[in-house]
Amino acid sequence: MIKNRNQDDLVEIPEFKKTLKIEVEVFSSTSILKGSGTIEVASVIEKINENKLKYEDITNSVLKNNKSVIFASCLHDDAILKKIPFHLTKDKDFIRQLVQFNGRIILCATKEFKNDREIVLEAVKNNGYTIQFVSGKFRNDPEIVLHSIVQNPKAFLLVNSNLSNDYDFALESVLRNGKVLKFIHGRQYYSKIKHFHDIHLIAYRIRNSKIEQLKNVCFLFNWMKRREILLI
Repeated sequence: MIKNRNQDDLVEIPEFKKTLKIEVEVFSSTSILKGSGTIEVASVIEKINENKLKYEDITNSVLKNNKSVIFASCLHDDAILKKIPFHLTKDKDFIRQLVQFNGRIILCATKEFKNDREIVLEAVKNNGYTIQFVSGKFRNDPEIVLHSIVQNPKAFLLVNSNLSNDYDFALESVLRNGKVLKFIHGRQYYSKIKHFHDIHLIAYRIRNSKIEQLKNVCFLFNWMKRREILLI
């Protein structure tokens, strides 16, 4: 027997600031949630976050369909997305919030969302390497690819060759995440980009150092002089 007041609507996602109190009788003797009484969603979420409770072990239907409980469960295990109520797997706002916290959710998302640019962009911002799980067209999308690379430089290896072979794009990738240099080594443009990156890095360090550290300026001047770089 379940006595419920307003159900999910009292719980904000993903802040979980409000709590929903449910008076419940649990009929399963094997369930982690035993006995009858008042259960707070916040306490259930806390157990999930502490890995003391799994979504599969929740037998009460109201709790199992609660958005906040599902949200917390998905953050810990992206495969849970395949076990939640069907209507939530089609809920774009819910999926968007999930991928903002766990980009790997896109792996278990529907084909529709793997083709949704807005959802994909949020996913790669959280986990750049998830670009491998979405529609191939996004590997040729400069904005999405750059966000992927900023989060995970290894994502450069998954980029469409039209972009990865482009000097300007490769340079922009390196400037946004210097670790990309490791993944362009051996390419025709590597030396040129490495050269530019070194200049940029030294200039950045000098710009953010104290003015009185004149030796840094002298070092930069001598370094550029040795490489025959003209200062105009």
